[in-house]
Amino acid sequence: MAAVRSPYEAEIVGLRITKMLLPTDNHCVPFMANRRAGYRAASTWGNTEANMAALGIVGSLGFLLSISALLLGWPRSNRRRERPPQTDEPVSLRLLGFLSVSAVLLGMVSGFGAVFAGAIAPQIRAYNRISVFIALFALATLGVLADRFIRLRKGAAWRVTGPLVIALVVLDQDTGAPGRRP
Repeated sequence: MAAVRSPYEAEIVGLRITKMLLPTDNHCVPFMANRRAGYRAASTWGNTEANMAALGIVGSLGFLLSISALLLGWPRSNRRRERPPQTDEPVSLRLLGFLSVSAVLLGMVSGFGAVFAGAIAPQIRAYNRISVFIALFALATLGVLADRFIRLRKGAAWRVTGPLVIALVVLDQDTGAPGRRP
């Protein structure tokens, strides 16, 4: 027999944008770790599954850029188009922004997921788990922007940029495993 769920549970484990944009738990930079710990201690919902939804600095930047692309309508072109634009990009920044906003509206506390749980099916309740897809859209946004940037630059020196960006992403997501620190 399946567990009986309450629609209110969608509110408890819903996506919280603040927890998504704060640094990861036990971040390797003490200032960031203290910032997250301070918020967590003061929060009413201190230790929930939503704590695992942190995007990190790089992911948060991509998330905010994808939403900006949608809301501000960029990139823009000055020339008039009489036919659909020809592009070799498989994904546009506006599409990634639309997907990010849609995912946030579904997953956030008191969002459409909570409405769905109250009206139709309370069995689905952990809408904060959509943060994995939001992170995918955020990193894809940064990938599209990095690709555009590298295409504009000439020379072999810019080929070093890719590995440096990957190193930054890995460092940003470092949670300081328990065995590493005293």
